[in-house]
Amino acid sequence: ENTPALRHARIRRLATTPDGALWISAYDGSLTSYREGSFKLEWPGEGVADSTTALVARRPDQLTFMVRTGEFIRRRTVDGTNGWETFRPPGASAGQQAVEDGDGVIWCSGRDQKILRLIGNTFAALPANGGLDGTSVNCLVADPRGRVWAGTDRGYAIWNGSQFETMTPTALAVSMTEPPP
Repeated sequence: ENTPALRHARIRRLATTPDGALWISAYDGSLTSYREGSFKLEWPGEGVADSTTALVARRPDQLTFMVRTGEFIRRRTVDGTNGWETFRPPGASAGQQAVEDGDGVIWCSGRDQKILRLIGNTFAALPANGGLDGTSVNCLVADPRGRVWAGTDRGYAIWNGSQFETMTPTALAVSMTEPPP
C-alpha cells in the first residue's frame, strides 16, 4: 500500500519517544511519525540522497532532531498545531554529533572540534572545550544519570558541572594495578 506520509521506503534511522510514537528517518532526510496505526509526514527533509535525521532530545516539550546539515529541528506545539523551529550552530562547522544531558541541554560538536551547548534557543560555546584533553572530539554521550561524557583522541572525560574531568587511566596507573609478570 502506498503511504505518502512515508516518502521513501529506505529507512536510515528509527527512534521512539515516551508518548509511544515511532519516528522514521528516511533515505531522503524526511521524518515521519507513526502513532496508533497512522503515518504522518513531520519534516520534508532536504530531498538529498543518503540524508539522515537523528533524535537528540526525547522530552515531549523539547523533541529535537539533528539533520544531516548539522542543524537542529525542534517540534513545538502551539494552539494544538505542531510546528518546527530550526537552530543552526554558529560558525563554519555544522554539528556532527549531539547528546542531551539530564537538564535538557543539548551538547554538540562539529567538524571544527568545538563543543557547543544549545540552552533553550541559544548556542553557547564551551570555552576552551571545558578543559577537555585532546584536539579531536570523537564522541559525546549522556549516561543514565544525564552526565555528559566525551571521547577524544587522547582519552575520555566526564563533565563535572564546570569542566571536563579526565577519566582515562594513565599507562602508569594501569601498570601499577597489573600483577608483575
